[in-house]
Order: sequence, then structure tokens, then C-alpha cells
Amino acid sequence: MSQLPAIDAEILPAYLDGLASEGYKTDPAHVRTGYIGSLAARSALCAIPAEQLSSAAPTDDTVALFARRIRLTRLMLDLAREV
Repeated sequence: MSQLPAIDAEILPAYLDGLASEGYKTDPAHVRTGYIGSLAARSALCAIPAEQLSSAAPTDDTVALFARRIRLTRLMLDLAREV
């Protein structure tokens, strides 16, 4: 999870380079909005393992998994707040 900011810092330039190599002239702010929006919609909301909520008694591992995934979701939503 602590690697997310470094990964994020690499993604936008890579998207822009890819678009430029295909001849698209783009506004970096629009590309960032699309990238962060799709990240939030796809990954942030799917990171929480809701299918495990039906378990009668969660194990310590399940609680730890939820805690990690909620922190990951929070990081992604913080990125989305930028745009």
C-alpha cells in the first residue's frame, strides 16, 4: 500500500506518453481525471471483500484483510479527491 503514491506518479506520464505516441493531443488534467475516476470506480470499490461479510464469525485474518483493504480504498479515494 505504501507503494501506491510511487506507482501513481509513474502512471500519468505513461498514459500521456502512450497517447502522444498514438498522435493524441490531450490535456493532462483530463487524462488524470479519467485515470483516477476509473481507478476509484474499478479498484477502490472492489477492494473491499464484501462477499466475506456473510461469515458468522470473522477470523483475525478476515479482520486484518478488511483493515488493509479499507486503508487501500481510502488511499484511492484520497487520490480521487484531487480531481
